[in-house]
Amino acid sequence: MTDTVPDRVLNFGSDTEKEESQITPENIEAHADKLPVPTGYRILILPHEPKATTKGGIMLAKQTLEKERIAAIVGLVVSVGSSAYGTKKNFQMDLGAKRGTL
Repeated sequence: MTDTVPDRVLNFGSDTEKEESQITPENIEAHADKLPVPTGYRILILPHEPKATTKGGIMLAKQTLEKERIAAIVGLVVSVGSSAYGTKKNFQMDLGAKRGTL
């Protein structure tokens, strides 16, 4: 048993920090060789990762973070296939999906 009390406990009993192998916008270049290359009209998007702590300092549970990540409608465009947004016949407007945009 330890003599000190931790100042916080991450995600209700989990004492592990964010995994280093997780892909984020900051380390995406290090994982570039592991990512698939989109072909045709496909686009590779990295989903938005919500903040684990609110403005008031409340730490959110993993379940809440996962629900927010899935429900998000924004993401970082990692790469775009050769035919994506290439013809006006298939796409009536230019959505501007280019590598590195949100």
